[in-house]
Amino acid sequence: MSVLIIRPESTPGHYRWRRYDRRAGWLAASQKGSLQTLCKQHPGAQVWLMLDGPQLVMRRLPYRPEERKHLSRLIPFELESDIAGDIQSLHIAIDAVEPETVTLAYVDREWFAEQIEALESAGLEVSRCFVTGQLIDGDKDDWKILVTDGADDGWLPTQLSGLGLSVDVSMLPLVAERVQREAVAGAIPALHVFASSQSEADDIVSMLPESIRGEARTRVSIVNEPWDALTFERPGAIELRQGLFAAPVRWQKLWRPARIPVIAAAAALLIFLLSSFIELQINNADYRRIQQQVEQVYRTAVPQGVLVDAEQQLRSQLAQLRGSGASASVLPLLDQIAPVLLQHGDVRVHRVNFLAARQELQLALTAQSNSQLLAFSEALGNAGLSAQARNISQAGSRQQANLLVSGVAP
Repeated sequence: MSVLIIRPESTPGHYRWRRYDRRAGWLAASQKGSLQTLCKQHPGAQVWLMLDGPQLVMRRLPYRPEERKHLSRLIPFELESDIAGDIQSLHIAIDAVEPETVTLAYVDREWFAEQIEALESAGLEVSRCFVTGQLIDGDKDDWKILVTDGADDGWLPTQLSGLGLSVDVSMLPLVAERVQREAVAGAIPALHVFASSQSEADDIVSMLPESIRGEARTRVSIVNEPWDALTFERPGAIELRQGLFAAPVRWQKLWRPARIPVIAAAAALLIFLLSSFIELQINNADYRRIQQQVEQVYRTAVPQGVLVDAEQQLRSQLAQLRGSGASASVLPLLDQIAPVLLQHGDVRVHRVNFLAARQELQLALTAQSNSQLLAFSEALGNAGLSAQARNISQAGSRQQANLLVSGVAP
């Protein structure tokens, strides 16, 4: 599988890129241009990012064997005394730990995040990130200098004593002297310069101190492109995408473009459930209010008796009053009773109950005297109805009775 190697140019928002395959090596010549041009040519490409410049610093730190398990926590304290700024503002990447020595790189956290975000926000997938100087090919112990077409910004990717450094061209002599002093016994290593021409390499070598230039074995490799001097198979090259900046795993890659629609859908679902819950509470309150009204109506029509389901009981009584199918209805009975009742103004009806099974109408009546109740019963008989007075008794100053009325006189 091929990947796209990218290195930022000195002009903000511009890059140099080149396609690379682990088996076949470089697949084409490098190109450079704006980020828009890059994304247009390679939309959604997997990217390995190379970084260099003064923001990136590499160090070697010694440690004791008993500290090996806690290096990730101890390193910030070791660096704090040498760094003027806030140690919390740095991203620290650690190489594979060697016996008694650890190689690390640190970079400003915000600057590093900006480099990655600029590419990922454009749809590219930054899976790995390296220090350019560490990728220069050649013998492990050689001092290597890569003269790139980016040297016009004043910085040279180098690898001195195994550390990838970006060196200001004007500071190259001082840096070389310091690295030499810090080397074991001040040893003069072999010098390997990669350049596009011999004269270009000679210009760089001439800048080195005489103590190094005169004693070091110097080798020059002429490359068609500066990137031909790079290898991505070098063991020990620090992967900057680690810790908080580790490349996202597969589910995170899928989640990133989908998170806004998913969050929006979840918010919509939450709003729907909340509104449904509120509506349910309102409907329950309305239902209880209607039930109370139905019960009040039932008690108005039926003051006495057991109340279980007011609505169902009212429906049952209404069905009895209306009748159904071949059964008689209460309405014809009431049509016959009403004119007789109007003629007997002293008789009052307090309750009416129709028994559909027996086709009888029960009337709870009161009058001033028993004779008035009996006269009303006799009048119903004369109207063609069957009327039987029962349970005649006195209720205060009035007489009361239950009258059973059916449609056919006996």
